[in-house]
Amino acid sequence: MKRYLNGQCTAVGLAACLIAGFATSGMAQELSAKGNFSGGTVAFSAPAGFSNYQLTVTGPNGFHATASSKKGAPAINLRSLGIVDDGTYNYQLSAASTERAPVRTPTNNGRGAQENTELLVGASSSGSFVVKGGGIVQPTAETE
Repeated sequence: MKRYLNGQCTAVGLAACLIAGFATSGMAQELSAKGNFSGGTVAFSAPAGFSNYQLTVTGPNGFHATASSKKGAPAINLRSLGIVDDGTYNYQLSAASTERAPVRTPTNNGRGAQENTELLVGASSSGSFVVKGGGIVQPTAETE
């Protein structure tokens, strides 16, 4: 798990999206993962049939954390990364489904006949949560 501050980016996120098949623009589907926000942990229970998960959380003062997993949705413990500022945090969970879509614009990557003609279709889920007093505030029916 890595923490990036002050807007620093990484090519890891881009690579994970491409691996997950987001290169097939417009093909992404909704990932119906159930969020579990407790204490300082952001976790999800994801349905079967997905792989190559990536969880990204951003928040106040340049907070940015990512975690990835080949199988099973990853979790991020905000408190283990240091001081957790109060405010609104955003998350995105992405994964690759088992569905495949044709590559519309092949790239000459030197693989010849072994070049991929299909990519896995990506799926994602995103939302936000609030941290107050260093812990995640559980949403109520009025705030959902």
